[in-house]
Amino acid sequence: MNPACSACSTSLAPRGINLGYLPVSHDLLLEPSVDPHSHRRIPFHLVQCPRCALVQTFEAPSANDLIPRANWVSFTEPSLHLEDFAQAVLSILPPTKTSMIGGISSKDDSLLKILAASSQASTWRIDPTVDTGFTGNSAGVSWLQETFDQSLANRLRAKHGKSDILVARHFLEHVPHIPRIVQEMISLLKPGGHLVLEVPDCEQGLLVGDDSILWEEHHLCFTAATLTRSLRLAGLKILWSKSYQFPNETCLAVIATPASPTALTDTPPSPAEFDSFSTFAAGFPDRCRTIRHLLVTWRKHGAIAIYGAGHHTNTFLHAHKITDLIDFVVDDNPQKTGKFIPGTGIRVLNSDSLRHPEVSLCLSSLGFSAEQRVVSASTAFTNAGGAFYSIFPKNNRSPFRWLAGSTLTPP
Repeated sequence: MNPACSACSTSLAPRGINLGYLPVSHDLLLEPSVDPHSHRRIPFHLVQCPRCALVQTFEAPSANDLIPRANWVSFTEPSLHLEDFAQAVLSILPPTKTSMIGGISSKDDSLLKILAASSQASTWRIDPTVDTGFTGNSAGVSWLQETFDQSLANRLRAKHGKSDILVARHFLEHVPHIPRIVQEMISLLKPGGHLVLEVPDCEQGLLVGDDSILWEEHHLCFTAATLTRSLRLAGLKILWSKSYQFPNETCLAVIATPASPTALTDTPPSPAEFDSFSTFAAGFPDRCRTIRHLLVTWRKHGAIAIYGAGHHTNTFLHAHKITDLIDFVVDDNPQKTGKFIPGTGIRVLNSDSLRHPEVSLCLSSLGFSAEQRVVSASTAFTNAGGAFYSIFPKNNRSPFRWLAGSTLTPP
């Protein structure tokens, strides 16, 4: 029997993009190895629900397969939009001295801090050790995606009471069953309470063929339409939403309140929603061939590096099968330097490695703000003739803008 859709429970068909097994990005190796038994691997097969159009992996990854093994692993989310997001929250439900705002994970801390500073409300957040007994690395939300159940909700209500606002940033894209998780979150709200949610917005990525939306930890790839539909099916009404667009990624923020679940027949997907994924999936082999051709051409001019030993680099390398064309990865995190990208012999070196005259091209998998800082600090490399480009097609610094019809030339 095929798995069921995480939003509407329709049986999924195995048509889409099957990348086989991807190594877990943060499982950096002490020794080079392409042996599949030397690292954890996650099946990554991206499909689309034939009824509600939600794009998702055919099989939801297990939390135990994703929880970081090293205590130094951390995750960051975009933050430049949070002041604006907070003002939207406060304009809909301005907290008072008796208001309570809750959070799901450490990803909510920055928004909770802004909301607390701008209001009189009290705040709380789930404590992994105290509230769930989890003793491992709680960075990210993998530890929570299967732990957030009725039992935990009962304990949180007993500890904090019900909240006026519950924040859950970059959590919903990880969960295997949206209605169940949404109902547990609703159970933590006072009557008239609101959920404040944020997920990656994959709409533009699907439209332009941006493979950076792929990540072994993301089970669900939302667009504005599929997020709205999924939340309505789960018993939420969206009061406000906004897509925050950055050069390397886009975030979809919503404020919602409990409502009667809507039938799928009341919010059917448009043909364009199916067309965008069909085109994205059909174009994947051509994108792989084009990327490989470009890198083979560039490698004639010198060595190629990628800046950033994170999940974007891991997916870029393994999804496009180009691990043989990259000489090294650059990262100044001392916990990463000297280790190897999982499933490869590619070593992580610090930024001094770019001073080597044989390096002609450095690709960046960094977020926009970090990339700006790195480019400013890499003038010696670029002044010596080195090219510094982004792997993200939306970025003006990207050589992969053929997705928008640009002409490409090697450095």
